[in-house]
Amino acid sequence: MIEETQQTLRIDYVEPTGSDRFVNGTVGGQKVLARIKRESAATAGEILPWRLDDAVAFDIETGKRI
Repeated sequence: MIEETQQTLRIDYVEPTGSDRFVNGTVGGQKVLARIKRESAATAGEILPWRLDDAVAFDIETGKRI
């Protein structure tokens, strides 16, 4: 589980899907998948600020919201 509210997201790759883009990366040693706006200029290799309190997180095993 990601402990701190302020972390960084290291982007591994970005998947454009039409109305959104999905960012696959790592936050605090944990793999994450984030949905962002299509207009975002996020690219692979970029490191961005990540605030857990601005996100909705789900347990990958149970699918329940964390």
